[in-house]
Formats: sequence, C-alpha cells, structure tokens
Amino acid sequence: LVPVRVFRVKGVEISVSLFERMKEICVARNTSVPQLLVFGSLDEDPDYAGELVSLVSGLGVQDDVVFLDGVPLSSHKDGAGRWRLDEVDLLRLCRASGGAILFTPSTRGVESVGLGPALAAIAEVPCAISDYACFEDIYGGESSYVRMKGKQATTEAAVELLALMEKNARGDLRVRELLRSEKKKVMHSFDPEPWRLLIRKMTLAVTPFERS
Repeated sequence: LVPVRVFRVKGVEISVSLFERMKEICVARNTSVPQLLVFGSLDEDPDYAGELVSLVSGLGVQDDVVFLDGVPLSSHKDGAGRWRLDEVDLLRLCRASGGAILFTPSTRGVESVGLGPALAAIAEVPCAISDYACFEDIYGGESSYVRMKGKQATTEAAVELLALMEKNARGDLRVRELLRSEKKKVMHSFDPEPWRLLIRKMTLAVTPFERS
C-alpha cells in the first residue's frame, strides 16, 4: 500500500521504482509478485500524474500498479458493483495477504509527521520509507522500518523489505515481535484518549443547542 495522495512531494515515483525492483527480484526467484495499491487519484495533480503514468509504463509495471482514485470513509460497492475499500479494510487486506506499506516522500522537509509508518505499525506489517526530516523525532532511531537513503539504496531496500514480508507472512517470531513493538510505540505516541476527551467535550457543548 502507498497511503498518500498523488502529489509530487509525496514521492509516489520512489515507491513505484522500489516496487519495480521488488517485482524484478520476485520474478527472478519465481515467487508471486505483489500489487502496488496507491490511495490517491491521478486527477489531483495532472502534470505529475502524467509523469507517473509514463514511469509506470516505462518500468513495465502497469499491470501491477493500481491507483485507487481516493479511499472512501467506509467500504461500499460503487455503481458498477465494484468494492471500494476504506483505509481500515485496505490495511486488513495488506496484513492478511502478507503485504507492506511504502511511504516515500521526495522532499525531506515537507512531511510534518507522515502517517504511513503509523498505519504500518497499527496493522503490524513491514514498512519501507525514504529519508525525511522528522521521522526519528516521531518514530525513534531504532525501528524495524526499512530506510531508503539515496537512489542507490533501492535494491537493498527491496531485498530487505521482501525478506521482512516473507518472514512476517510465515509467522517468524522475531519479526512479529519487532512489528508488535512498533505498534506499542505508535499507540503511545498517538494516544487516542485526548481526542476522545475532546470529542466528548465538543458533543456536550453542542448538545444543549440541538435540544433547544
């Protein structure tokens, strides 16, 4: 999964390049090739989207990359009877199928937090990231995330991520424990209780007006 919108700073092209190397390795090993699901729509930034489509075609992964055209708030069937999955169900699908998350912003100082690694932690799946400024401030320096630093790291990251995916899929105890540890850290950093309290206060503040 690539849980970002299709804008240049989100670096979807980096995810596509990483995925192409993963596919190449899978084909060489005669193992199944995953699909790359990009959350965003190609209509959001037409110029960048055109470059992205050309890259996908040029790398020969056009049959393996799916642009989801946005992710709905809740899963449902569209007018053509096709399922549109929400973020939660996409994460469940990722976990059940032995998948991973790619989060690869192309500009170090743009992403304020970057929820891709947090989503990976919550779903307990591996994650590969490009280098961005505040990652360690939020997620720490020691983690199971595959770190990409420079274009030369693409092959190494592809090999490392595929190894984590394979081990996680077969229940490797060490990898599972690493992923559970990431989840604990993220749940501590993104404690939902303050948000629950805020929503309760807002509800109490609004309710009297609704009753009147």
